[in-house]
Amino acid sequence: MYISHISLRNLRCFRHTDCTFRHPDAGDSVGEGSNNVNLIVGGNGAGKTTLLKAIALAVLTPILRDCGYVSHRMVREGMGLARIKGSLMLHEAEADTPFLSWPTSLEIKRLKGKTARETLDTKTGENYLAAYREDNHPSFFLAGYGATRRIETGEYNLGAIRRKRWLRYHRVVTLFEDNEALTPLESWLPQYRSTKRFDEILTLINNLLPDGTTLLDEDQGGDFLFKHNGITLPLSTLSDGYRAYIAWTTDLVAHMAACAPDGMPLATMRGVVLVDEVDLHLHPAWQLQIVTHLSKTLPNLQFIFTSHSPIVAGTFHNPPLVIEAEEDGAMAVHERGETIHGFNVEQILHSPYFGLRTTRAPSKERELVELLRDAQAGDLNAARRYMARANETTSLQEPQS
Repeated sequence: MYISHISLRNLRCFRHTDCTFRHPDAGDSVGEGSNNVNLIVGGNGAGKTTLLKAIALAVLTPILRDCGYVSHRMVREGMGLARIKGSLMLHEAEADTPFLSWPTSLEIKRLKGKTARETLDTKTGENYLAAYREDNHPSFFLAGYGATRRIETGEYNLGAIRRKRWLRYHRVVTLFEDNEALTPLESWLPQYRSTKRFDEILTLINNLLPDGTTLLDEDQGGDFLFKHNGITLPLSTLSDGYRAYIAWTTDLVAHMAACAPDGMPLATMRGVVLVDEVDLHLHPAWQLQIVTHLSKTLPNLQFIFTSHSPIVAGTFHNPPLVIEAEEDGAMAVHERGETIHGFNVEQILHSPYFGLRTTRAPSKERELVELLRDAQAGDLNAARRYMARANETTSLQEPQS
C-alpha cells in the first residue's frame, strides 16, 4: 500500500490544500532511487508535521475510532469541521485487483463549548477492515517517526502498549505524542535468534547503518553492541546522531519483521514510512547520503520526509513539496516543479524552497550594504573595502584543486 494523494480542509494551519506523492509504482522516476522518496520543506510552524499527521490519519482512517488515537486541536481555529481525504494505492496483499486506488475519508468535528475535544467520523467503507484489525497483517503497513523520537530506556512492556492502543497506531504514535518512545533492540531482537529471520534482520540493520558502524550479535548486560570505527560500544555511548538514527531505523525493522509473512524478504516489503526532520542530529556528510541510502536499501517502501536541511534537499532528484502561506494567511502545499538536485547549499538557500535573501550573518550583511552604498556615492576607499570583504566570504568556498 502507498498513498498517492491527500486533500485537507480546515486542518490546523491548512484551509484548503491538496498534494500528490511519489511512490514506487508511480513510474515517474527522474533519477536513480528517486521514485520512492518525497520531501516536504517549509519554515518553522508552516505545517510540515501536521501534513505528516494527516497522512497517518488518512491511512489509519478505518480504525481511528478504536485504535487509541485521541484527536486534539486538529480543527482549524474558528472552524467546526476538518476533513482529510486520502487516496491509497493497494496491491495484491490488500485487494483482489492489484493497483486499485482506494479512497479514505475522515471528518474531525470540534465539540461545542470551551473545549479542545474533537470527535471522529470515518466515511470509509469496511472493505478491508479485517486486515486493518490484525495488528501484524502485512497489508496497509505504516510507520511514522516524530522529531522527539527516542529509544525506551526503562522497562518496555508490549502487553501494556497493546492494552493502551493498537499496534497500528503505536507505529506512528511519536508523531502525535511527544512522551512516547521507540522499541529498544533488546526487547525484540533476541526472540529472533533461533529463527531463520535473525541473519536477515542483522544484515538489513547493518545495511541501513552508515559505513564504519556495525551491529554485532553480542550484548553486554542486555545491551546490544556496535562496532563503531573499530571500537566495540553499547548503543548508549554513541552520539545523539547515531542514537536518533538507530532508534527509528531499528524500530522500523522490528515492525517489518513482525508483519512480514514467512518467505517474504524484509527488503521487499511495501508500505509507507513518515519521518519528521530526517536530518535530526546528523553531520552534513551524512545528510548528503541518508536519503539515497534509505531509498536504495528499502526500495519498495514509500518514504515521506520533512527537513530544514538544504543539503538533504539537494540530494532529491524530484522537486520538494513546499508549504507556503497564501494571501489569507492559511498555509498550502505547492508543487513548484523546479528541481534543485545537485545545487550547492548557497543556491538552494536562495531558491524558492528556502527563500533566503542572504546567508551572511546580519552584522556582516549590514556592513557590506553600508560599504556598497558609500562606494556607489564615489568613496574609493569604501569600494576597496567592499571588494575585500566580499572576497573574504567567497574565498573559503573555492574548490580544492
